Amino acid sequence: MASSNSEVIMMRRVKVTVPQGVHVPMCLCGDLCKLVKSQALGDFYGMSFFMCDNYAYDPPKGFGNMKPKWLDIEQSDEDKAHVEQQARWARERWQ
Repeated sequence: MASSNSEVIMMRRVKVTVPQGVHVPMCLCGDLCKLVKSQALGDFYGMSFFMCDNYAYDPPKGFGNMKPKWLDIEQSDEDKAHVEQQARWARERWQ
């Protein structure tokens, strides 16, 4: 995953509730991570991942490459259809 995609995903997200029985990972800062859902149109739309609630787009040096810890491993058919519909709409409007 390219860094530019990661940045878009980090900015376009909404918090969701953690399903019962799912282990919530600890962040490097010492806080529990929050479960969020990607709203960035593309391959990760609608997928849930854990990330630090304190993340402010420019992680401090020494935190390494803060990649999201994905809960979902693939998009649902509904989310894929939404992305395809949005892409089709954009193509029709911008031709």
